Amino acid sequence: MIFPRFASCRGVIHYAHRSDGTMAPGQSPKGAIYRAPTRFTWLLPITGIILLLAAGGQWQPWQRLLGATLGLLYLLKGAVVIRFLRVQEQRLSVSGALLFFTLWPGMDPFPFEKRQRITTQRPRSFWRFRDPTFLLPLLRGGWEGCGNQFIRGLRWLMAGFCLSITITMIAPFLPVWALGWLGITALLMTIHLGYANILTAVLRLCGWKVGLLFDEPFRSKSLTDFWSHRWNLAFVEMDRILFLKPLIRWFGRTGAILGVFAISGLLHEMAVSYPVQAGWGGPLLYFTLQGLLVLFESKALYFQQWPSVFRRIWTWLWIITPLPLLFHVPFRNGLIVPLYQNLNKLFLP
Repeated sequence: MIFPRFASCRGVIHYAHRSDGTMAPGQSPKGAIYRAPTRFTWLLPITGIILLLAAGGQWQPWQRLLGATLGLLYLLKGAVVIRFLRVQEQRLSVSGALLFFTLWPGMDPFPFEKRQRITTQRPRSFWRFRDPTFLLPLLRGGWEGCGNQFIRGLRWLMAGFCLSITITMIAPFLPVWALGWLGITALLMTIHLGYANILTAVLRLCGWKVGLLFDEPFRSKSLTDFWSHRWNLAFVEMDRILFLKPLIRWFGRTGAILGVFAISGLLHEMAVSYPVQAGWGGPLLYFTLQGLLVLFESKALYFQQWPSVFRRIWTWLWIITPLPLLFHVPFRNGLIVPLYQNLNKLFLP
């Protein structure tokens, strides 16, 4: 979990250590912070958006989806690394850079500066993997806490995979709206809650002190907790490294919070509305609403004194109810529904 605090003198964002021992965004193991001397790194994603809008008119929806997600991901990573390299005495290792730019979807490069030495006992030879007792520390949550993370991710991955198989088999019999929402649910379970947790556990097991990408979001007790500490922490890292400091300087803390949610909305427009060339404005409105509700939580009297069950109901009511704004009909009907219909035709002709 991340605990931010604001330095009053310069508005520079400092982050304390996470409870799991990893470094929070913006802080190196030597205590350095992002000084952000490169003022125009934000031009990289803006340039990418302009090029995508200009060039993607003749592409298929799935091509626009890949172009927007992968293109913007690497441009944002490039902007982060430019700032990272300006921090004194910090460099990515070769293997760390390869991992950061290939497998790892997070935005904080500091864990990839150097691979940490694992002190817990591990097999020195491949052949010792055949000893079943080797798996006991992993199953008991050992190896730097990787076990619970790996098993939790594996459960979600298998559940999402089984749901995907079921949806594929019964796709012709489902109404379009149900197929769209079930398909999104299966993808979120498989990728966001499954693959992401497994990848985090494996990299930690290999000595890379990466932070969590998704930190048990169903335990959220407020929208602030959900969006700041539990869901899609790669976006949280990106916003804090690239955008939060100038937004605070220009608009103050309240404006910065709304600005961060607006940026998330614009990026989701490129990931959701741009591929299908329709539904514009829905994702931006969804995240603007979330930002306003987060501000309400911070200013509402006695919100933290509400019973836990009421705060959970509040949280999930406002996350789920406006979801049609984010995953709008053109996106569901233009990408999700055809995906499972084509899978049905491929495997069950």
